[in-house]
Amino acid sequence: MISRDHWFCLSMSIEEMPFLIEKLIEAIGEAHRRLSTTHGRPVSFDDVQFALEEVFGVVDQPGLLPLRRLTADQIVEQLTAFPFSKFHPEVVAVVELEESIIPADTPISLREKIVKSGGELWEIHKNDADPFPSNPHAHSYDAGLSLNLKTGRLYDKRKLVGKAKKKQVRDILGKAKIDLSLVTSHPDSE
Repeated sequence: MISRDHWFCLSMSIEEMPFLIEKLIEAIGEAHRRLSTTHGRPVSFDDVQFALEEVFGVVDQPGLLPLRRLTADQIVEQLTAFPFSKFHPEVVAVVELEESIIPADTPISLREKIVKSGGELWEIHKNDADPFPSNPHAHSYDAGLSLNLKTGRLYDKRKLVGKAKKKQVRDILGKAKIDLSLVTSHPDSE
């Protein structure tokens, strides 16, 4: 089925698209400055674009945004209450472990091997845009893994690849000063 935006796109002249893109860029540029003032924190151009894609349901087809012919006023009206903080989760803690919990067959970036002589760094996010596998949860960016702080399960994206020992998870929670009772698992990671 072809959406209303697709029909419009098919019926408009291809020469109009650069003009529409330029107008959208101008509108987003103005809107991000105004939204930064409204929200009392920086709201980037990209934040506004990603929010618009989400609000209008075109995350997989961002090229449809110019067809909406949005003005800066319309963008600000649409996004005044948008939770931009979801694009910038609060880092609760970065924890270094004495003993690795990353499965032995997981590739580690070369930077990890050069920068550290032992242990691993886990960055813990609260209120991440994607609360999988738990909220909060931990990331090992060097290994590309996330850790469910409730169950200890380790994931590569959404694929289960291992499990940390309970003692290791308690150690991370203790170092981060996070109460286990405040951790909630994502339903897909149960």
